[in-house]
Amino acid sequence: MKKLFLLLAIATLGLASCTDEQVLEDTQKDGISFRTMVGKNPNFKIMELTNTAFTDFWVSAYRTTGDVNLDTLQTLEPYINNLLVTKQDALLNTWGYAGAYYWPLLQKLNFFAHNAGVASTMPTTNIVGYPSFTFTQNMTAQKDLVVASARNLANLPNAVGLEFKHALCQVNFSLQGAVAGPDFVIKSIEMLGIKDNGTFKFKDTLYYNWKDQSGAVTYTYFNGNTVAKTITNSLISFGNGSGVATGAGNSAITGQEALMLIPQDGENLVVKVTYDFVNAGVVLVSNATATATLTGERMNVGKKVRYNLTIPVPTGVAGNRIEFTGTVSDWTLEVPGGVTTVL
Repeated sequence: MKKLFLLLAIATLGLASCTDEQVLEDTQKDGISFRTMVGKNPNFKIMELTNTAFTDFWVSAYRTTGDVNLDTLQTLEPYINNLLVTKQDALLNTWGYAGAYYWPLLQKLNFFAHNAGVASTMPTTNIVGYPSFTFTQNMTAQKDLVVASARNLANLPNAVGLEFKHALCQVNFSLQGAVAGPDFVIKSIEMLGIKDNGTFKFKDTLYYNWKDQSGAVTYTYFNGNTVAKTITNSLISFGNGSGVATGAGNSAITGQEALMLIPQDGENLVVKVTYDFVNAGVVLVSNATATATLTGERMNVGKKVRYNLTIPVPTGVAGNRIEFTGTVSDWTLEVPGGVTTVL
């Protein structure tokens, strides 16, 4: 890029008489700006994202001489490297960044953005195909990772519209007791073996973008040691989102975040429930545990998954309810003896 961002240096050297066209001979004069959108169902109109929690993102842009897609595999040349863009006005959905970037002449720009953080950098050298970045989920302060791309653009008169989409899988749970009558007092719900690190690669679609997932961390999804939750044999939903089954007395248990997971093989993940088994107010088993491997539902990008778990009667408690039988003998025989009296 010739002479880009050298206006101040050129002026200092006494070349202020040069025109804008001369100084920016390889760029268009219109600066690059951004606005954000949130992706909805493709059958509906795209809505502008005004979520106050979404305040910044990082963007990289690569230039090409023609259109780029997965089939052409042409070389992408870096133009903007991991630039921090921050929200300026939430109501107007305006965004800004330090410095200035301008549209190149006779070339197109391909933008790729995410909110993963400053440590999740995209390539700063020529690449073939689309860029990627690594991401580590902080399981104690989870991030709802969103990504966006806008390809094959040239000198837009308006801001670059970035349609951000969810890149993780949201997981929630619903629980019910295996039998009617006793109470299952839930102490905690934990996830074991979570892979919290992976590489996200931009593609034409958002499916199967993740690779090289690693890690094996434990996450406490629900901690009821302070305020435990009593459930019966009705299905009760924990976490955010829908999924409450029909039935008397059902309610959603909130107060903890949904689990935002890097998409991974659910068959390697274990959920562990710790609970008390209480019958008629008497604790028969304290801190019983039940585990299950999560199978049958793939954790895809942008998908919300709810697992319905049935909590068993714990080991150490007989499986049969206490039953009673009784008989009453007939008054057919009179027992000899007794009291003799005179009237």
